[in-house]
Amino acid sequence: MNFNTDFGGSQHNLTTLIGHSQTQGITETRTISGNTAAEHYYTSSFYDVKKIITPVVSSGYVQSQMLSFFGRLNYRYLDKYLLTASVRADGSSVLSDSHKWGYFPSVSAAWRINEESFLKETDWLDNLKLRASWGLSGNAAVDAYGTLTTVSNSTDFPVYYYLNGKQYSGSIANKLGNENLEWEKTSSLNFGLDFGILKNRISGSVDVYFTNTYDLLYLRSLPASSVFTQVLDNIGETKGNGIEVSLNTKIVDNRDFKWDINWSASMAQDQITKLSNGITKNINGTTGQIVGQPVNIFYNYESDGCWGVGEYDTYKADWLTRHPDETMTMTGEAGTIKIIDTNDDGKLTDDDKRIYNRNPNAILGMNNSFTYKKFSLSVLVFARLGGYLQYDFNNLVTYDGSNWGDLDYWTLENQDAKFPTPGNSTNWSSYSSATLYEDASYLKIKDITLSYTLPKNILSKVGVSNAKFYASMKNYFTFSSIDNYDSERGGAITFPLAKQIVFGTNIEF
Repeated sequence: MNFNTDFGGSQHNLTTLIGHSQTQGITETRTISGNTAAEHYYTSSFYDVKKIITPVVSSGYVQSQMLSFFGRLNYRYLDKYLLTASVRADGSSVLSDSHKWGYFPSVSAAWRINEESFLKETDWLDNLKLRASWGLSGNAAVDAYGTLTTVSNSTDFPVYYYLNGKQYSGSIANKLGNENLEWEKTSSLNFGLDFGILKNRISGSVDVYFTNTYDLLYLRSLPASSVFTQVLDNIGETKGNGIEVSLNTKIVDNRDFKWDINWSASMAQDQITKLSNGITKNINGTTGQIVGQPVNIFYNYESDGCWGVGEYDTYKADWLTRHPDETMTMTGEAGTIKIIDTNDDGKLTDDDKRIYNRNPNAILGMNNSFTYKKFSLSVLVFARLGGYLQYDFNNLVTYDGSNWGDLDYWTLENQDAKFPTPGNSTNWSSYSSATLYEDASYLKIKDITLSYTLPKNILSKVGVSNAKFYASMKNYFTFSSIDNYDSERGGAITFPLAKQIVFGTNIEF
């Protein structure tokens, strides 16, 4: 429901909104499975269920709902001073009864400085707007029934026990629930400036923001004595800040030729400020959270290639010279992976692991648009600077002679290799994951599009109002430290981003 008034023609304007929404998601599944005769694979398709000897039928039903109420107020005075305030209440069925509802207010204000009398006569200034906002948002990214402890399927995964000499099948708990899960909440404070000068030939915006997240939803590790290894919980707090800049420039603006460049840049950083129960580290495998470190990290050892012939003996002799009364437990032999002993204590422990920040230091973009009469050309360039990815291709090291990955293996003639010699797996099972991390920086020419628009005087003769023919190259040029790989894929090698050449036409009647 909307309401608007200018209070009888005054300079004040007020608009209000009150609303309600409800969403529901339902997923129903039904499966039939089982074994067939030995010849089934050769005589029919995998979906030919009529040949199953003893069919097993199972079904599933998942439902989730979100109920929301919201209100917003917009106030404007003299078209120079703007104020917006809103509040919403969201109730999510995926949380327990005592924590379903979250309440999220926000407020923002803006000042159109160029409308002030002291800037009215400034011909070169077209727009100058100062903005500030604060808001609280929520996240309930929990699977349906995620707060409940679940048990195994007694049909597919039976657990047997004996009672009075008889065998019974039953179930055991396979996931620990948490009825104390709450909304994850993030408060954001933003300051922004919009500008336009020289008849808006140069325009853009600058935004600086600060965020604080608390009741962070994440998997918390449980002690070894627990039946379960982890549980979803509100584990702590984070903070972050960043700056985003966009700039639009009209380099050339003539009748027949135009050249525009749109620039963008963003830089952000975040860190864990608090974890629950006073702990400072929550590690699950090679990921987790550490107080004072970024939110998205890999936590693992660092490799430095492989040991060369005689290199370990020299390293050990030098170490014993520095530590004459100590013992080195760290081992090494030629052709095996070399892990860095970060604290130089002669042994490899958790203290030698390092932080690999998964977030970029900066993201940059540039879109060039050229227009000459009926021809137009656009070139979109995108760059990511900094951060690490887990490159799955580095995990293709094998020792059975297959050598699926065309990797840089160690040999007597290639002792500077990154990967151990095939057949020598002395310490590979313990430290192989340290070789997975690569610099995630890349520069990509993401899109090149050339188009031609047919003249109106030709189109009018055939009853067409507009016709444009175009050709595009997408994801075609990527430059990074990883050979023959598009780093925008994030390290996965299952489904690469396709390079595309597209030809098309847009016709309007």
